[in-house]
Amino acid sequence: MAPRASLPPALSPEQSILSSEIQQITQEEFNSNVSKAKSTMKALAALKLPKWLEDKIAEFSQEIEASKRVFEATGEIPKEEALKIHNPKKHARSPSTTTQKPPCKPKKPKQSHPPIAVNLLETNSSHSPEPDEEQTIVSP
Repeated sequence: MAPRASLPPALSPEQSILSSEIQQITQEEFNSNVSKAKSTMKALAALKLPKWLEDKIAEFSQEIEASKRVFEATGEIPKEEALKIHNPKKHARSPSTTTQKPPCKPKKPKQSHPPIAVNLLETNSSHSPEPDEEQTIVSP
C-alpha cells in the first residue's frame, strides 16, 4: 500500500493568505500619523534609557523623517512598505458624507400658558367683578 500524500493545511479566515496586506490611508491621516510618531519619538528621546535604546529611538526618528521626505517628493510610499496613500479628488465626496443624514434639530418644548379665569371669558357682562365682589347668576 502506497503512503498517502499529506493534504495542505486548511485555510483559516482569521489569518491573511498573503504575508502582508496593503493598507490604504488618506494623505491627511498619513501626515497626522507622521506628526504623532515624531512627537512620540521626541518624548522617548527625553527619557533616560540604555544607550542601545536611545540609538534605536534616534534610528526610528530618522526613518520616520525619511518616509515623510520620500512621500513629499514622490507623492507615494514604496510598495514594499505595504501602505498606500489615497488622494481623493477635491470635488468628489466620500461615501460616508453622502449617506449621512443632517442632524435633527431638537424640538422646542411647548410653552405653558397661565390659566384664565372663567369670568374673564364672559363677554356680555358690563363690568368684571372685583375679586372680593360676589357674582350671582340670575336665570331669565
